[in-house]
Amino acid sequence: MRVPWFRVGASLAVGAILALNAIGTTPTHRQQNQTKGTAQMAGGLGQFGVTYTLTTTDQYGPVNFTLVSANYSVERVSMKPNENTAPSANQKLLIIHYRLKNPNKGDLYYSGRGLFQAVDSNNNLIDDIGESRRDSDIKVLDATMKPGQGLDDLFTCIILPAEANVTKLILKMGKPGTKEMVTRFQLATKPNLIKPLAAPFADPADKTGATALQTIPGTIGATYPAGLYDVSLASTFLAPGPIGNLTADDGNQFLVATVTATNKTTFALNFDGSLNFTLKTDDGKIVDFTAFKAKSDARFESQSLDPGESATMRCVIQVPKAASLKTLTVAEPVNNSLSRAYVYDVSGVK
Repeated sequence: MRVPWFRVGASLAVGAILALNAIGTTPTHRQQNQTKGTAQMAGGLGQFGVTYTLTTTDQYGPVNFTLVSANYSVERVSMKPNENTAPSANQKLLIIHYRLKNPNKGDLYYSGRGLFQAVDSNNNLIDDIGESRRDSDIKVLDATMKPGQGLDDLFTCIILPAEANVTKLILKMGKPGTKEMVTRFQLATKPNLIKPLAAPFADPADKTGATALQTIPGTIGATYPAGLYDVSLASTFLAPGPIGNLTADDGNQFLVATVTATNKTTFALNFDGSLNFTLKTDDGKIVDFTAFKAKSDARFESQSLDPGESATMRCVIQVPKAASLKTLTVAEPVNNSLSRAYVYDVSGVK
C-alpha cells in the first residue's frame, strides 16, 4: 500500500520522502478510527479560503495550501475500483475540498492521504479515509506539480456518525520554521462553516443541519442515494398472478414494485438485484421477494453497469389479500449493514 508523502525535486532535496500518518484505504466495509482527543499538538489557526505555506512535520515541502470548503453528505464517494466509500444509515460523510500549489523551484510530488482529522462535539478525533481525488479525474490522486503549478479541485472525506456535529478540522501540516505540527480550522463562525445537509436528509430537529436522518419518506418517481447506487421507485400495484412461474398461494396476491438502480460511482459495478425490501402490513413485516426483469416474466439476472448506467427490475412480494398494506421500504446493503431507508406509503395501492 502506498503511503502519503511529498517529494521535493532534486534542486531542493534529493529523495526526500515523508510518510504522513498513513491510515489505509476505505472500502465500503471498513470503518475509520475514532478516538478521544489527548494532549493538543502545537499548531496554528486557519481560515477557509486563505492560502498558507505549510510543510510536513519533518519540514519537507513547502506547499501552498487552501482549504476551500466543507460539506456534509449522505452520498457515496468513489476513489478507485472496489474502494468506494458509502455511508450506512447511521453514518454521513464530511467532504473536504482543498487546493495546492507548488511554490518551490523544483518539482513537488503529492499523494493526498491521511491529511485531515475531524473533531466532534464529544472531542472524538476521526481520521479521513486516506485518499484524495480531483473532481476532474476518476483516479485516486497521484500527481507531480511543476514549479508554480497547482491542483485546484482536490477533495477527500471523513466518515462520521449520522448525528455528529464537527466543531474543528485539523490539517496535519504546520508553518515552516516553527514548532507547529498542525493547522486547526475552528468551525464556529464564517468563513469556517460546514455546508449543512438539505431536505429530505437533514433532521429538522437539528437546526444546524448536521444530523442526517436514517429513514427518509420516499416519493414515487424521485431518485435517492442509497449505497453505491441511486434508487428510484417508479410504481407499485397489486396483481393476482401468476407472474412467470410464480403463483400466489391460496388467499394471497402479489405486490409488484418497479425499481431502478443507477451506478453512481466512477467505475463499472455488477448489480445483482440485491436491494433490501420490507413490506409492512397491519399484521407484521414481509421481507421475502422475487426479482423479475422490468418488461418480461423472466427472473432478473445480474448485469454489469458502467458509471451512469441503470438497471430496472420488478420486486414481487406475496401478501395476503386480507392484509392492509402500510409501507414499502427500500434500502441497499452496505458496510455489513444497510443504507438509508426510503419508506413509501402503499396504503392506497390497488
